[in-house]
Amino acid sequence: MSVYSLTTASEKAIGMLLTAGGGSETLLLRRPECERRIELHIEAADTFIEAVISAGAAQHSIKLPSGDSANGQHLADFIEAIANGTADTAEQAPVKVGPFDHLVLAEAAAANQQPTTADMVNHPPHYTGHPSGVECIEVAEHLPFCLGNAFKYLFRRDQKDQTLENVNKAIWYLERHTTSWPEIDWSLPSDVRDLLGSVAAREPHPFGGVMLIIGAPSQCGGYDAAICMLREEAERLSRGAEPRRAA
Repeated sequence: MSVYSLTTASEKAIGMLLTAGGGSETLLLRRPECERRIELHIEAADTFIEAVISAGAAQHSIKLPSGDSANGQHLADFIEAIANGTADTAEQAPVKVGPFDHLVLAEAAAANQQPTTADMVNHPPHYTGHPSGVECIEVAEHLPFCLGNAFKYLFRRDQKDQTLENVNKAIWYLERHTTSWPEIDWSLPSDVRDLLGSVAAREPHPFGGVMLIIGAPSQCGGYDAAICMLREEAERLSRGAEPRRAA
């Protein structure tokens, strides 16, 4: 089934509003058979940016930290998730989100669930259905922010028939990590490394190898190689090849 995606002009409009520190814009989302428009209003405070999204009679809101250049990507993801659900999160109270909270809200909206529904918050099905039996958060929460997001998009890459888009998002976050936090020092706890190994063992090339690079100690590097492998896979998918799935 096709899904709504923001047009290039609408993605640029989001970036312009964030750069300007506020304002309103009508965004256009398209899928092959139809299109829809969503209203976006942004207001900036000292430490956060609040975005209010109006989809018909329903209204949604999200807060993002000021000064984070990844806000455009996060907000676009959230808006697309709303467009592809039924907006049951109407009039939800604004919340200040942590590194992964805004992603949970977006995925909850896309799955047509209230974000406070226990199953969607605690055990979202698109993050618990891996053949390894490992939940995405069991690994992702121990990774630096951008690496955690790259892992998340690879982990759930086949959801909503958006494999190519999710692979490209993983590439974006890997590149963001290498340019923004090249010197960050971290490593996974040994039990989490075991979980990651279980996930990677069920993944086809190149995803298993990339996941291991993402979870390797920071001094191991290898991010350029991971990005190269994912770009090759994205090129393969763009030619209409079948997605490689975990088994």
